[in-house]
Amino acid sequence: MENKNVIFDFYNNGAEIGRLENGLGMVEFYRSKEIISQYIPKASTAYDIGGGIGKYSEWLADGTVIPFTE
Repeated sequence: MENKNVIFDFYNNGAEIGRLENGLGMVEFYRSKEIISQYIPKASTAYDIGGGIGKYSEWLADGTVIPFTE
């Protein structure tokens, strides 16, 4: 098993910043939003567990309560 510190360092050094805004990450983000929208109605509560930089929480926050934890 890989050293956990290596994984933490990878994400803590900004590995996810911008990933969903470029290239195939954009496709992933828009498709995921499309799928999520089918299951989470507006004005509801959704938990973002392991939310990283909060890109999905930011999008969901438009009318949805988002308790967030990493």
